[in-house]
Amino acid sequence: MKNIAAFLGDTTAIANDDIDLLTKKYFNDNYGYPARPVNFTKAFRNWEIRTKWSEEYLSQALQYPEVMESTPGALPATMTLEQYMANPTASLYYKTGRHLSTALRHDFASPSPFNCWYANTGLGPPKTTLSWLYAGHPGTGSQLHRDIWWTSAWNYLISGKKLWIVYPAVYTRQIAQSLPDYRLPLENIDLMSYLALRYKPMTCVQQPGEMVFVPGDCYHLVLNLEKSISLTENFINETNYDLVKGYFRSGSSQKNYEDIEAVVAEGFNSLKLVTA
Repeated sequence: MKNIAAFLGDTTAIANDDIDLLTKKYFNDNYGYPARPVNFTKAFRNWEIRTKWSEEYLSQALQYPEVMESTPGALPATMTLEQYMANPTASLYYKTGRHLSTALRHDFASPSPFNCWYANTGLGPPKTTLSWLYAGHPGTGSQLHRDIWWTSAWNYLISGKKLWIVYPAVYTRQIAQSLPDYRLPLENIDLMSYLALRYKPMTCVQQPGEMVFVPGDCYHLVLNLEKSISLTENFINETNYDLVKGYFRSGSSQKNYEDIEAVVAEGFNSLKLVTA
């Protein structure tokens, strides 16, 4: 991947926050409600999974073959994590939600600042997984997108190095109207091409032990600069419920919209109990 230093030098850096202890109030006030992307450099550096979730440990726990995410034109492939990690290719990306149904689920708890009303609802088992484990070789990544249901997300880097390219929410509507122009091919990508586009992104190089937060109204893409393993979760709560309701309101299913309204109502009731 060429011109990384020059590219970073010509873009605005995502904020690095070196707070040691991240509270829900601090997060909501500074990043959640304002919908500001941020990289927490210290708050999660000693999280147990950073050392426990080695490549070998995860390969033992995740022995079921997964369908790889692939770039356009790549041949489909199904592999275990161990097979994937032993076969470097820039056209395939490993992703699974199966960690939630293995012993790995007991290795971590979602950080309280990012509590998810949907994942923790008492209205019935969630139908959709909002937690994923990613593994990628250098050059792999996710194409420019907004996250599922326009939810916000956190991504914790266990090993490797990632480049984040995030467009501020003020550009979201304009980018959505010309999305093909901003979805440049990931293989052998020339990062400087992004600077030739009308709207300029914010950037961040994420290191192991760091956690990146991306608001649900920001288009973004991620590129693995080194072989990387990360855990990411999306969430719905008081900081972004209106975006999520907007997504479902614009959809074709009245039932889905009613279901998410019920989750939001339940979430606000739980907030009242906490503050009572």
